[in-house]
Amino acid sequence: MTAQQSLPLRAVSFENMNDSESIKRYAAPGTLRFRRIRIGVLLIGLTMFAQLYIFQPILSTLREYYNIAHTAASLAVSMGTIGIAIGLFFYVFYADTLARKRLIALSMLVAAVLTLLTPLATNFNVLLGINILRGLALSGTSAVTLAYLAEEITPADVGVAISLYISGNTIGGMSGRVLATLLTGWYGWQIMALSIGLACLVMGLIFTKIFPRSHNFRPSNVAPRIRAKRMKIFLSTPYFLMLYFIGFTILGVFVSLYNYMPFLLEGEPYNFPHYIVALIFLMYTVGIFGALLFGKLSDRYPSQLLLELSLLLYIVGIGVLFFHSLPCLLIGLALTTFASFGVHTVASRMVSMKAGIGKSSATCLYWLFYYTGSTVVGYVSGFAFFHYGWYALLLFDLALLVLVLIGARLFLTKRFIPTDAFTLPA
Repeated sequence: MTAQQSLPLRAVSFENMNDSESIKRYAAPGTLRFRRIRIGVLLIGLTMFAQLYIFQPILSTLREYYNIAHTAASLAVSMGTIGIAIGLFFYVFYADTLARKRLIALSMLVAAVLTLLTPLATNFNVLLGINILRGLALSGTSAVTLAYLAEEITPADVGVAISLYISGNTIGGMSGRVLATLLTGWYGWQIMALSIGLACLVMGLIFTKIFPRSHNFRPSNVAPRIRAKRMKIFLSTPYFLMLYFIGFTILGVFVSLYNYMPFLLEGEPYNFPHYIVALIFLMYTVGIFGALLFGKLSDRYPSQLLLELSLLLYIVGIGVLFFHSLPCLLIGLALTTFASFGVHTVASRMVSMKAGIGKSSATCLYWLFYYTGSTVVGYVSGFAFFHYGWYALLLFDLALLVLVLIGARLFLTKRFIPTDAFTLPA
């Protein structure tokens, strides 16, 4: 039975929107509105990843401070992504009932306040609780940012706009991790959390002041049962499901490398101090180039081709990491970082551009898989690392990437791309 046959409700094509293209008021490049959107999405990305992975580079510090096990320390990162996953599941149903700008601004401000509260955590469980709540807050930004860009930016420039958002994620993740490591080493993790929380609060206030409201979206009260039907369609459509699993894998592998490479470099035979280990997070700058390059290319070349090329490059990077010399570790990390953000840029664009009236639901599901992958793969790869070593972690990551590359070759072909005949309930 096809999706069209199984839905007695009024249906709307993936290719058709609520409004005709002729009356959409897009933000054209060069206009003040376009520039403010670009600055705004950069601020979203900066605050998002600076806070989400604030504890990733200092897991060993948390382990000593709270006297907990290695694997338990990684929960300081995982609980934030679990909070995001829970929030995104909620927004699958209710994101379109809220104004886009208001939701993003509120999410940014609440998350910053929660980061400012983390030094009050008297035990590890309290810290985990705050991290879950911060993840819930941050999920509001992930839920609608891609949908906003697809709605407000001219289709020919969407790829560049998305790449800028992901570049903001990259810069935020890099600066947050480097600052977290250095400030923790110099002043303690509590001062570090206060500093990053205050910076994110200021950026949230700037965003609230300058970011343009939606011109092509109005909040609507679509019944939850209809949204559930849309979600079921997305999850049963091979094209979207494959993209979701790609998102699941690429962030999971990425987080596993950056979670546990500091442990590798702090141990034998490297024995690097914390301020040297912090420099590996500068490798995120390579990810900025990956996001920008693939964003521009996605406006000109077939997305499937770009996706497969970036996945291949990701696999090559993992292969280089098998060589234990420091230059090979740095080259391999650079290749995997570049490729990870390239894959993410192309995959997220493919989801948002083919979801039609279900943009927010489709992108929420993408982010849900994306951050769930961070939690699941990050934890399992940690088990592999601490019990069997660095090579076991790499073999696990490599197997996942090969599987999604095969899946992309099978399920992202022209045969599975949604067409006019494929419909969503409205």
